[in-house]
Amino acid sequence: MFESIASGHTLADTTRLLLKEGYLTKHRIVKRNNGKEVDIGGKKFREDIIHRLIRNPFYCGLLKHKEELGKHQYERIIPKALYDKANDMMNRRAPKMQIIRKVDRHTHLLKGLIQCESCGCTMTPFPSGKKDEHGNPYLYYTCTDVNHHKSASECKVRSFSARTFENTIIQYLKELGNNPAIINRCIDLANKGSDGDIKRLQTQEKQIRKEIERVTTDIKNLIETIKKGGSPTEMAKEANRLEAERERWKLELEKVQVESNMKKVKQFDGEMIKSNLTRFAQVVDKVSLEEKKDLMQLLIRNIRVSPLDITKAKVPAEKGAFDCKIRTSWYRVLINVFEIPSLPLTYDEQANKFVFSSNWLGD
Repeated sequence: MFESIASGHTLADTTRLLLKEGYLTKHRIVKRNNGKEVDIGGKKFREDIIHRLIRNPFYCGLLKHKEELGKHQYERIIPKALYDKANDMMNRRAPKMQIIRKVDRHTHLLKGLIQCESCGCTMTPFPSGKKDEHGNPYLYYTCTDVNHHKSASECKVRSFSARTFENTIIQYLKELGNNPAIINRCIDLANKGSDGDIKRLQTQEKQIRKEIERVTTDIKNLIETIKKGGSPTEMAKEANRLEAERERWKLELEKVQVESNMKKVKQFDGEMIKSNLTRFAQVVDKVSLEEKKDLMQLLIRNIRVSPLDITKAKVPAEKGAFDCKIRTSWYRVLINVFEIPSLPLTYDEQANKFVFSSNWLGD
């Protein structure tokens, strides 16, 4: 990443490179203020993430405190010279990168949530120079690769109407909020899978405990043999081997217990999910744009958008993805809502509504 930026590649170029190579952000577990542990990371890189990482001096052995830099106690990841060179290149491109930090003056409800699947970049707010009859600019979401490279960009998604797309996403969330049966089914399926994992881990934990007991018994027997006159040298080697084996099993036990606890913490709070989505459906048409934006940012993890050529045979859509038309272009959309697994649904263009599989509800 640092080498790419230092060599003169843009954020968009570096993003595409990381996606092509299959790199993901660091996966980790964090504990919220309420004590609940959640999984974060393990996602595709975006331009804003890369920008933040390149600017962080921690990777070259420095820690920033009150505008002052000092050495930290951890091993540095990259040389200071590489960090400086990458940041120097970023500074040279700073005027072109202001779009990342640009104030959202026109309130794009999905700012920072939409991922372009064509080239792996974030779709960013872009007000057109043209204005409607009320003097307001036409609003779009535009792939950052298109913003940087204009007509030279190979992106297939490019841009689409912001308000049209936002209304489609609002309709999706309202449909969820107005259908408790769908939410309940989602929660049941998610918790069912989690229950299976927990049982598997509990079985694994029992097996590991048996192994620890076996090795402990062997160690005790060895000690008794030494007391009865066994060869101290040979017995000491065997004791060390058994002790090392017991420590390995203890470490394995700890890993299984941590994973099991994580699975228990991650089991879905059904009432909280239903409450949030139901509340959204009730108030979304009554609140301001800024309040709508806050609500959607809380509910949606991310949205992935791919170009779609409906003149060709459709490939099977990823579970939960739906096809929709925005103005004259077709797209395949996958919405990742916090705490809700992907849903089998389609978008009925003629009826202008989402349709959820009745068979799925009865599975």
